[in-house]
Amino acid sequence: QALERAENAALKNYVPASPQIPGAGLAGYFWSRFTIYDTKCTWIDIHTITSDPHQPPDLRIQMLEEAGFGKATGVPFNIGGSH
Repeated sequence: QALERAENAALKNYVPASPQIPGAGLAGYFWSRFTIYDTKCTWIDIHTITSDPHQPPDLRIQMLEEAGFGKATGVPFNIGGSH
């Protein structure tokens, strides 16, 4: 049910994605900790992210954890100089 709340916009209790401040949310978390020059994907427990006191609360990440996702990773990229 938690995952459906993040995916199904027809639900009354749907939680849409929202703009994130730099360093917040899953993408921001990985962006703030790794660089484009990292050569491997580092998997991190989602609970580590949701329990980090330096991260603002993010309902969608909490819902992923509730839905049973245990790990997440970021994939750095460089396309024409854009990271």
